[in-house]
Amino acid sequence: MLSKLFRYELKAVGRIMVPLHLAALGGAVVLGLMMRLERGSRQYFAEDLSFLLITLLILYSILFTAVIVMTGVLSVTRFHNNLLGTEGYLMFSLPAGTPALIISKVLSSIFWAFLSVVTGCLSGLLFIISYDLRDLIDFDWSLLDIRDLMEALRHADIGILILVLLSCVLGLAAVLIRIYAAMAVGHLWSSHRTLGAILAYLAFGVIEGWVGFFLTSRGLPSFGSFFLFEAIDNGAMSGATPWLTSIAGSLISIAIYGVITDLILDRRLNLE
Repeated sequence: MLSKLFRYELKAVGRIMVPLHLAALGGAVVLGLMMRLERGSRQYFAEDLSFLLITLLILYSILFTAVIVMTGVLSVTRFHNNLLGTEGYLMFSLPAGTPALIISKVLSSIFWAFLSVVTGCLSGLLFIISYDLRDLIDFDWSLLDIRDLMEALRHADIGILILVLLSCVLGLAAVLIRIYAAMAVGHLWSSHRTLGAILAYLAFGVIEGWVGFFLTSRGLPSFGSFFLFEAIDNGAMSGATPWLTSIAGSLISIAIYGVITDLILDRRLNLE
């Protein structure tokens, strides 16, 4: 059932996000072509082309910003509308447990966040190709010292790279679950639920801060400080300990906030 919920989320969010991603990619191509035209026609209509070029650059910036902003907005609004709003009557009638409903939202948000990164990289590549492919072909790749780069990749610890990726994914999941838990707590209020969610989110942050302070004062570094000190002492990519610590901290946060969200949605939810 989780896979079906995940596919449903992808389709629902995709109706909005796919056109935005395609528009951002198309904007990069058009911007590159116009910059090529402007470079080859500086003696003709320079002012008109410059004005159009600046306009296209602004529009592309707006499109790419919209991709990033809408990814975050939909991550929150989909949870609120589907599980805390009137759509909750339908969602909770499905033959799926509350954890599956929550996890599907988190997985969908992580997927679209990852796709936003991919779109950013692709748009840059498409811009270079449409502007002048010869610049990419004729580029002096020796400036990047490819041999050293390949040598570093050959000796790279694949396990560490996997831990770094896992740490980023779980860190994002922990942030999303914390937001969902705050929204669930705020929904317990009979009125001013948005204010309640904001206060709950701030309260979670204060509690986490005090827990970290307590651990540090007892000589037991918190997950955040331990990760920071290890990264400074050993280098950000030098060992598994910092990343394992970060992963452990994210898993604990996911477990705690996940239980809070699940209990409220399962036992205390009021959709009226």
